[in-house]
Amino acid sequence: MPPQHIHRDHDEVFIVTQGKLRFTSGTENVDVEAGSCVTVPIGSPHTFSNPFDAPATFIGTMTPDLCIEYFRDLGRLPVNEQGVLDPADIGRTMGKYATDVIRLPAKNAPTRE
Repeated sequence: MPPQHIHRDHDEVFIVTQGKLRFTSGTENVDVEAGSCVTVPIGSPHTFSNPFDAPATFIGTMTPDLCIEYFRDLGRLPVNEQGVLDPADIGRTMGKYATDVIRLPAKNAPTRE
């Protein structure tokens, strides 16, 4: 799962083709099943995951086409023993492509008034 992030220069569209994915924006989650489409406009915080038991697939598009090399860069990153990328490595790579990782406040953290 990529860290929650925003894109400064491009929209993103996800078309879920199999299974179900969870999309998160800020603290809100939406579970999206096959046949559904999610559009993420420039500046909208988001991430996605598959916390479900069944595999899921999707088609992803970005407009304009600024980030094809981003996915090649991700493929060059090292993975841990479980085959998972380090979120810090993902964040650094995102930064090269007009994408910023969003830091959410910790749950139950005190708030300023």
